[in-house]
Amino acid sequence: MVEILAENKDFYFVRTGYELGAEYSTWAGTKQQDIEKENYGLIKKEDYWNSKPEYISMKNT
Repeated sequence: MVEILAENKDFYFVRTGYELGAEYSTWAGTKQQDIEKENYGLIKKEDYWNSKPEYISMKNT
């Protein structure tokens, strides 16, 4: 799932996905995973609306 966070004239700044940590059991016995990192990028508006996943990845440090 891609989530638009901001835009300018030509690009959308988007969240392109997540990286999950190891699965673990909670005190209630359910399985859970935490989000370790979120991935971001830029995509041309034209590419977004034409379903072309031509992202410019952003380094998340």
